[in-house]
Amino acid sequence: APSAVPTTAPPLDGGVTTRPMLRAPAAGAPLRVYLGGDSIMHDAGNAFLDIAAGSPIFTSTLHYENATGLARPDFYDWPAALGDDMAEHQPEVVFLLFGGNDGQGIVTADGTAVQSVSDPAWQEEYRRRVESAMDVVRADDRLVFWIGLPPMRSSDFDAKARIMSSIYQEAAEDRPWVTYVDTVPLFGDADGRFVARLADASGRAVDVRKADGIHFNTAGAERLARHLLDLLDQEIQATRARG
Repeated sequence: APSAVPTTAPPLDGGVTTRPMLRAPAAGAPLRVYLGGDSIMHDAGNAFLDIAAGSPIFTSTLHYENATGLARPDFYDWPAALGDDMAEHQPEVVFLLFGGNDGQGIVTADGTAVQSVSDPAWQEEYRRRVESAMDVVRADDRLVFWIGLPPMRSSDFDAKARIMSSIYQEAAEDRPWVTYVDTVPLFGDADGRFVARLADASGRAVDVRKADGIHFNTAGAERLARHLLDLLDQEIQATRARG
């Protein structure tokens, strides 16, 4: 049975803490991996599960909720769900992706409705929610990877996505247990702009996004999933190098 891990973040001791150290997995003791998020994570998460299914060193769980995010906890309360999921699955690695549905009005803690993502008040409240979610999944032996949004076809939504991703990145910088994963280089052109087709492993240009210009198609989902697995492999190799 997996060892118990804390599901409530311990105090930050004045903001100083260290990055968790991943244990080396083995066929008889696989790493417990959790993937959570909205419909964008649905596609990437299923691709991750399909690829990782062939490896004896991972056991993976995917929890996605379509049309959800951090902007509407009255519709779906992700921090509460994440707390429950951490207690149930006790993952050692967590991948999270939100934002596909969060470019909308938000209600601040004092009940004020703020409609524009570009409004500093919106960003302050959204950052508070992002930080809360990051803190909920913290544990002394758990690595968290927060995945930024890819470039979007709509210039309006792309601008919102960039603001949200900057919030994820800034929040992660203050939390050593969280690593921000920038997907713009993975799915954008040389200038970070939306592209529908990219070269696959063989060098052949393939479609990587669905027609809505937001979600990944099968090839795009696999592209992100393999990137996440590469990040995980780097962590495992670093652990083994430490002996």
